[in-house]
Amino acid sequence: MALELELKLCGSPAALRSLLKGPLLPTIALGPLRRQNLLSTYYDSPALELTRAGGALRLRKHGRRWLQTLKLRGSGGAGLSAREEIELPAPAAALDLVALQAALATSSSLVLPALVQPLFTTRFARTTLEVRLPGGGRAELAFDIGTIDAGEQSEALSEIEIELLEGAPFEVFALGRQLLAETELRVGNRSKAERGFALLAPLPAAAQYASAVELDGADAAQLGAARLLGEALGQLEGNEAGLMQGGDPEFIHQARVAMRRLRALLRLFAPLLADGTLDSLKAELRTVAQGLGRCRDLDVLCAETLPRLQAGLVAESAPTLLPLIEAALAARVEARSAARSELQKRAYTDLKLGLGELIARLADRSQWPSETTSLAEFASARLQRASRRLQGARDVREAVPAEAAVERVAATHALRIEVKKLRYACEALGPIFPGRRTRRYQRRLQRLQSLLGSFNDAATAQGMAAELLPCSAATASVQGYAAARMLELMEQLPAELGRFDRSRIFW
Repeated sequence: MALELELKLCGSPAALRSLLKGPLLPTIALGPLRRQNLLSTYYDSPALELTRAGGALRLRKHGRRWLQTLKLRGSGGAGLSAREEIELPAPAAALDLVALQAALATSSSLVLPALVQPLFTTRFARTTLEVRLPGGGRAELAFDIGTIDAGEQSEALSEIEIELLEGAPFEVFALGRQLLAETELRVGNRSKAERGFALLAPLPAAAQYASAVELDGADAAQLGAARLLGEALGQLEGNEAGLMQGGDPEFIHQARVAMRRLRALLRLFAPLLADGTLDSLKAELRTVAQGLGRCRDLDVLCAETLPRLQAGLVAESAPTLLPLIEAALAARVEARSAARSELQKRAYTDLKLGLGELIARLADRSQWPSETTSLAEFASARLQRASRRLQGARDVREAVPAEAAVERVAATHALRIEVKKLRYACEALGPIFPGRRTRRYQRRLQRLQSLLGSFNDAATAQGMAAELLPCSAATASVQGYAAARMLELMEQLPAELGRFDRSRIFW
């Protein structure tokens, strides 16, 4: 069984043709361009047993030859997929399940269905070229232009696959960024099989949440960083489709959470990164995060703050909020459109490829220094640093007199930021230190962040109301409500800090 590792990039047919005729490929080509027409039929049982197991079974015609291929569940992110596959001749132009099962049995417990049927086809012209990668490795570039057909449904196919033949995975991302510099492309996170099944049986997108990452404190810190960053990048990519379709604000919220986690992890693991690596990613991370943040702030204003305030007003006063509600709803539509536009820009694709390259480098032992720090040792030092910064922010806040309202609010915001940083660090690295003390510490830290987050929501509502509809009765109502809410939360803060202080550190 072979391991297939490839990066997929999507673009218009014109973009792909411009690359084929452009100046880059001749400088890295290791052979001539080759062209062929490919027809593939994908199969599964009526109950879709293979698909549910993460597999894909196809019969493909290569010129006059027929090949049968079985691909197993893969992993990856930022368009890179690593999948085991079995490919055998099919001289009778038909599947030979017995031969596939025999080849599969040597390395997998998967049992092929006894009965399969054709489900959909792909038809495309493929142009291939073997190229030298930036780090000295080799890859095959495949430019595919055609269609995916499932019954009466059809979808255009226009993509580039970069399959690693020799070298390190991070080189594939480096080549992807070179291609992106020449034309408009975007990362493709779905295989042809996944797109075909989506045509056959479309399912509504579901928001993707953060998931647990298996960590071993004895591993090198670089390996832990790669796993954590890869999971956060996967969460971001998992919410892109729903965000682009609009509608459910949960996609925006979870994409924003993923972006904040990525930024927090990059700060957390900054000592492991090469000089300039973080700086090259910061600008676009900040741009996308700000756009998603504005969307989320307007969602909170429209769905929580204004309805709560409207419900609390006497009947004759409630209509005064209507102009602000209308302005907020219009601003929310505009913010979502701006966020979607940002995700379609070349800079965002370059960001994801840059993150993919960074993750691949961190996971590559040949890129590590001669002496590495264990993840547990690294985690203890970074968590202690984050804890000290939080205490420093507390000291600054407590030194501000209670009557200095503006300064105290600013100091509370600074405290919230340090609490948030510590919470993200604990969330990422806490699994290395399992136990009741860890769970208690994280639970109380989360409660503290939740209170400070509510404080920030109220302060944000004040500013957004003034921005959307200045000098109005509605804005005055929101600002009065938010001020009262902030005061209420400020009074609760000492008790919450006291509960947190009773938690012993776990690292």
